[in-house]
Amino acid sequence: MPSVRMGVQLIERDTSEVICLSDVLLGLARHQRGDWGECTAEERLANDKALDRPLEIRSRHKDRRGHIFHIITAADRTMTNVLAVQLQK
Repeated sequence: MPSVRMGVQLIERDTSEVICLSDVLLGLARHQRGDWGECTAEERLANDKALDRPLEIRSRHKDRRGHIFHIITAADRTMTNVLAVQLQK
């Protein structure tokens, strides 16, 4: 089973006001295990390839109210951000 080094984990303030924290924690655990959530087959393949390369890893999840959020681990694995989709610019 793959494991993603995630570094510092950050939840954007606006995201934490929209997404339930327990759902974020579940999403982070899934992301770390290599479960990419709601990603497409192409995105899953790209993430699988990125596991042992210096490339960004992204997963997409839904909280219990149906809000979608992304979890993005930096290519250098020093940081992972959680962002609600509707809040991204």
